[in-house]
Amino acid sequence: MEKNQLNFMPAKTEKTKNKSIAKEIYLLILSLLLIIIIFNVGYYKIWFKDRILQYWESFKIEKDNLDIETRKTNRYGNAYTISKIINSFFEQNKIKDPLVLIPSTSYFASFGVDYHVPEPAVFYYYTGLKTIWPNANPNDLSKAKWFVRIDTARLYIDSIPNQLKLDTILSQLKKYNVSL
Repeated sequence: MEKNQLNFMPAKTEKTKNKSIAKEIYLLILSLLLIIIIFNVGYYKIWFKDRILQYWESFKIEKDNLDIETRKTNRYGNAYTISKIINSFFEQNKIKDPLVLIPSTSYFASFGVDYHVPEPAVFYYYTGLKTIWPNANPNDLSKAKWFVRIDTARLYIDSIPNQLKLDTILSQLKKYNVSL
């Protein structure tokens, strides 16, 4: 700095540096306290418990099981497991690109099977298998060549050889409510 230049910024003294650090610590503590209060009140408490803490609990279990199939089975439960069982029939029999008519959750529940039927897009995500629900567009339903049914607590996959058989199946499935 040249001799004839003036410095208009006052030099920080040790006292102002300490005040600045004290303010930063105070603001940090105040911010943390405010966050704790927000996450312990009303909607945010429920959200924090159901989203953040639930994720943490799942993570602690899943980190020990790095196999993707094991993790999906643990995370999605029966919806994933039974969907994979249905898909295995088509893989084992080397049936290419089937469209499967799958009954509703209430149908399975009426037979005592705990299976929340995933919607067709989710079923496809789980398995790569295209499915259709009984309440779908009739033009799309006529393309279904397979259907899933329960008999004596066993899961069966049968073919749909013609439109008459499809109409019979659909009339039986009408009494079961289709919902997400």
